[in-house]
Amino acid sequence: MRLNRGQILKKAAAALTMAGAMFATALRAEEIPIAVGIDPTFVSFFVAKQERLFEKHGVDVKLLSFGPGGAMLDAVTGGQAVMSASTETTTLVRMARTDIRAIAIVGRSTNNVKLVARHDVDDPRKIRSIGVVPGGVFEYINGLTFKAYGIDPASVKVVKAGPPELPALLLRGDIDAFWLFEPFPTMTRNQGARILAEIKDVGYISQIWVSAKGDWLEKNRASAVKVLAALKEACEIVTADPKRGADAVQANVKIPAAQTLDYLKELQCRLDPIGSGDLPGYENISAFLHAAKIIPAPVDLRVKVVVDFPNR
Repeated sequence: MRLNRGQILKKAAAALTMAGAMFATALRAEEIPIAVGIDPTFVSFFVAKQERLFEKHGVDVKLLSFGPGGAMLDAVTGGQAVMSASTETTTLVRMARTDIRAIAIVGRSTNNVKLVARHDVDDPRKIRSIGVVPGGVFEYINGLTFKAYGIDPASVKVVKAGPPELPALLLRGDIDAFWLFEPFPTMTRNQGARILAEIKDVGYISQIWVSAKGDWLEKNRASAVKVLAALKEACEIVTADPKRGADAVQANVKIPAAQTLDYLKELQCRLDPIGSGDLPGYENISAFLHAAKIIPAPVDLRVKVVVDFPNR
């Protein structure tokens, strides 16, 4: 049977519609695994999931939970995820050994990490032993502390331990002080210790970077932009209504809302591009990590830190 021109056009249009629908389905089916931790640091990710903001911005995201420290970035390195977030120092440690790119800042704080000391140590200059979580930001903050207070590093014994062990070491008298994030400082103070300083007192502002696997980012810039758009909107929600953020954290990682609300008082949840003015501070951290033999060579920030993403 011969088809007239109208019938041919109608069939062609139907075929194009079906092909378009199949293509759209394929795009929607491309899942983006993002590694997150199990604490309020990831409030923007949890809000984006809870409020379906990833879907709103056109990406299919699966959040994968990992433990504390750099486990999330290790998941990116190992191929289990393609994006994550962590402090700039922890990320720089991984950047030195693998192709991870920092593409945005999703949080800042000047006081979420505190110097906790025994009740009888009322001045940082009196510290003779300090507990440090090894391999990253806390070693860097330790160095800033020695410099800020004129402390000779050789006069202080450094005891390396994980976050859960440090309060017990201090309360037992094995160490004089430690730097740690909340809730550990408040918890230890409630047991008789004191808080001597916050990170702003030693000239440090903690930043949380959003990062992506290098080869994935090269091929999926548009998807990364959509993820950032969802996180930006999530931070706006958290800023306007912290309880929605706290509820999202509780729903995803079972942390009581009250604890997250306290944390959010010390965290500025805001999605910003990384600016060229940020680089000197990162260079200082990279140089410290190299000098301390934590990384084999300084990180090439021109490659690993994407300034003004996605415009660059």
